[in-house]
Amino acid sequence: DMLPAPASYIATRRMYEHVLHAGAAEKKLVVLCFCSTACAGSDRIAAKYREFALRFSDDAICVKIDVVHFEDLKERCKVTSTPTFVFIRDGAPVDQLAGSNDVTLFVKFLKHTKKEAPPPKDPWGSTLGASGRRAESAGATGEQRGAQ
Repeated sequence: DMLPAPASYIATRRMYEHVLHAGAAEKKLVVLCFCSTACAGSDRIAAKYREFALRFSDDAICVKIDVVHFEDLKERCKVTSTPTFVFIRDGAPVDQLAGSNDVTLFVKFLKHTKKEAPPPKDPWGSTLGASGRRAESAGATGEQRGAQ
């Protein structure tokens, strides 16, 4: 069986099982994006998810699961909102991200594939730390200045 194209929808339960098996056999991360065509957040993150799926294709198998067609998988993976990304290694979930924050998603791809990459930039141009939060600038904070 062929794997689906990066970031494409799985069509059958058999394809879902095949993706999990291939991930374990090839020692790759499997990323399941639980989404819905009626969800604005799912639409918002779709292009970035595809970009990451292609960028990390040597280390990860990335697919989408439509929650309307696979309600049981949604429940099995404890997904309560869309989009939700479930990260699986060796057949077991290792992480989960709810929401459409592309920076946090990128950081999780880096963490779970052990890829070296420059940290992503936030829209204001400052470098984001591993936590996904803007790095604090050196120097006193407003509270500290007020106490002096």
